[in-house]
Amino acid sequence: TIFEKPSFRHAAREKRCLVYIDGFYEHHHFKGSSYPFYISFKNEEPMVLGGLWSSWENPETGEWLTTFSIVTTKGNTLLSKIHNNPRLAGPRMPLILPDEMEEQWLEPIDEELDIKKVQELIRSFPEGELEYRTVRKLRGKQYIGNVPEINEKYDYPELKFAG
Repeated sequence: TIFEKPSFRHAAREKRCLVYIDGFYEHHHFKGSSYPFYISFKNEEPMVLGGLWSSWENPETGEWLTTFSIVTTKGNTLLSKIHNNPRLAGPRMPLILPDEMEEQWLEPIDEELDIKKVQELIRSFPEGELEYRTVRKLRGKQYIGNVPEINEKYDYPELKFAG
């Protein structure tokens, strides 16, 4: 819907970007609690996500800011098991771009046919290259902070997740 929604339409046409990450978090809901999962590549290489950027003026301070949003798409089979938020219509995942699609994501759009080319890039990433694990809570009293250890495997005895 990035070409349809007014908040993203301009950026989708003219301001696409690449966002490099080590992995991302998704929460699994179970019996009234949520459990964070860390998802990354099995080979530990960085992921490249499709994003949209924009510059805008903060109306309160007058300061110009450059911000970005990660494009999301329908979740693959793995994310369908993890990302089960009861308030959402279905599972989603970030748009992970394979190496051969990165440059295509950045190509300028000139015509309506080019929009279709970009839309074809927005698809679920195959789960075979991804690994996942439960990690410590990412908020609340149990949050240990923004430290490398936050991505280490952490088992929740009450959660028997079959992936």
